[in-house]
Amino acid sequence: MPRPAPRPNGVWYNLCVPRSRFLTSSRRLADLDPAADTLVDEVLEHYEVPGAAVAVVRDDIAYLKPCGVERIGEPARVTETTAFNIGSTSKAFVSTAAAILVADGRLRWDQPIRSIVPELELYDPWISDHVTLRDLCGNRTGLPRTGFCEYGANPDVPLTEILSRLKHTAPIAPFRARFTYVNPGHSAVALAVARVSGCSFLEFLRTRLFEPLGMTHSSGGSAARTLPSVAGWHYGPKGHTLRIEIADGDNYLGSGALWLSASDAAQWLRFNVNGGTVDDRQIVPGAALEETHTPQVLVRREDLAIWIGVPETPSAAYCLGWATSELGGHRLLCHSGSDLGISAQIGVVPSARMGVATYVNKRCPAAKEIVYSILARLLNLTPRDWRALVTDRSLPNTNYQAVRITEDPDPATRPALDLAAYVGCYFHPGNGLATISLAGDRLRVDFELCRLYGMDLAPLGGHAFLPLAHHPACVDDLRVKAEFTVHGDSPVRFYVPEIGEFTRQE
Repeated sequence: MPRPAPRPNGVWYNLCVPRSRFLTSSRRLADLDPAADTLVDEVLEHYEVPGAAVAVVRDDIAYLKPCGVERIGEPARVTETTAFNIGSTSKAFVSTAAAILVADGRLRWDQPIRSIVPELELYDPWISDHVTLRDLCGNRTGLPRTGFCEYGANPDVPLTEILSRLKHTAPIAPFRARFTYVNPGHSAVALAVARVSGCSFLEFLRTRLFEPLGMTHSSGGSAARTLPSVAGWHYGPKGHTLRIEIADGDNYLGSGALWLSASDAAQWLRFNVNGGTVDDRQIVPGAALEETHTPQVLVRREDLAIWIGVPETPSAAYCLGWATSELGGHRLLCHSGSDLGISAQIGVVPSARMGVATYVNKRCPAAKEIVYSILARLLNLTPRDWRALVTDRSLPNTNYQAVRITEDPDPATRPALDLAAYVGCYFHPGNGLATISLAGDRLRVDFELCRLYGMDLAPLGGHAFLPLAHHPACVDDLRVKAEFTVHGDSPVRFYVPEIGEFTRQE
């Protein structure tokens, strides 16, 4: 048998690993519940999703539903082996990888990570020296979702530089006192896994998880592009779905850049439902996996986003790469994922031995609605309007911290100063250079460390402006009030919520 070709970064993928006996029969979701099968079609049609991968596990049997096309305008259909970017549901793979090394005696959850990743620097030197793998995987550092360290710097910025720039991000909560959702800590743990194991993070996942589980269509970052079948990225409101470029995310593999197919998602669900055992093989010690499912910090009611739990849940917490809450009296392990052109949601109910994972190739709430709807059906819960719940903008949202501007500004509005007065270079030590120039009758902003967040500025009056993102998938993210601080007639600072405040350079 010929050896498979090497993938980028030296990662090998053996596409000849035997499949699980439960997946060779290719059970479809309709075999489990025809109404659930129809429900998925209706949800995807409502959100105009080009393609999706749905995996359901119940009593250790997998049911799959591949849907639609890999990308609009092309004929390739999604199959059970088409890989989808799974966004932040990648975080559970990071914590599981760390748990494996803990079980091996090569890592400790309460070990300061700077003993392995000295490049990590936080806002306080003492915290930098004492923050542990548990703190980072458990989202209890007190950091906010702000700046390019959080939302993704240019792919040519190495992860080690991103981690060193975190020292310029001010906390919003005391260390270990509160759940605050943040990305780069998980990437730091992935780097620790790589350094302790002596191989790349993807190579470690391949040898210790993917191959033992028969997950032959899984990868991450740019390496995923060479998988046999890969779903594209899409964005846009109903009637205007656009195909957009995939962002590989090699510098944030641990926080949101893994790719899985429906068949591989089913194996991942079985693994988590069965305490690390699949087909009578203990892949990871049960106690080691259970630690990743164990609450580490409470999620307050004001932070309870729908991807963590329903509003009436009596309690919620963040574990290690997982969130947990209650659904109809059952403990629920769950997580969501999103990026500019994808969405994902996973939910596991251990007591009922069931789980659902849904990946869609469009940024929208479809994955959340599908997972909650199917779990509710299988648990025989009272019917409810899941669509209204997952789209309720009044609920907390861990994606956003600043108030969004919903109305377009009056085109006749003018700023307090001539536009030319705002032109110049502005600097933030963590987010690099912001160059503001004139582009016709608008101000244009280009960021040194994040090309995706380039924007024009529409006047809101005074020294306030509405950012108009150049990238279509960033438009909603940047509908915030950006402001200049002016001394006399000279702008001295430029502030964009959730990015940071930049000081003007002479």
